[in-house]
Amino acid sequence: KGTTFEGGIRVPCIVRWPGTVKPGSTVTALGATMDLLPTLANATGAALPALPIDGVDFTPALRGDGKEPRATMLCYWGKSLEAVREGRWKLHFAHNHRTQKGPPGQDGESRGEGSGKIEESLFDLATDPGERTDVAAMHPDIVARLKAIADQARDDLGDAATKTVGKGVRPADDAKPTK
Repeated sequence: KGTTFEGGIRVPCIVRWPGTVKPGSTVTALGATMDLLPTLANATGAALPALPIDGVDFTPALRGDGKEPRATMLCYWGKSLEAVREGRWKLHFAHNHRTQKGPPGQDGESRGEGSGKIEESLFDLATDPGERTDVAAMHPDIVARLKAIADQARDDLGDAATKTVGKGVRPADDAKPTK
């Protein structure tokens, strides 16, 4: 883990929810841990906070109704927008990233880290989940669409990489400690 490449963020999630999730079913919709709050709020009948949240209710996807809870996924590393994903497409913006040195480690131990750099690149995750072949030149329309999504995200959430201050930036947690 530790990058915005699929190998760093794509992980399985196993859900058992009798009456909602059909046993043995597979959901391929884009989801994230930030979706737990709205999903669990829906499941328990709890009200969501009045403050803006980034997660979405994932219940429709878990029910298998074919609805995608989210159309896009923004891949931030810290405060830098490194990639945007929409369905099968993922556009990486130029950034430095961590790499693995040598074969994978064992028992949770790394064999060492290196660094790499990726230039702006588009990947078709349906055929290239390892993000190895840049297809941006073949799909300029998709690149333009994902760049427009990124521009909206930067306007709202900011982007340290482009030195953009977002209008909707908010603290990750402004809860006051209780005594």
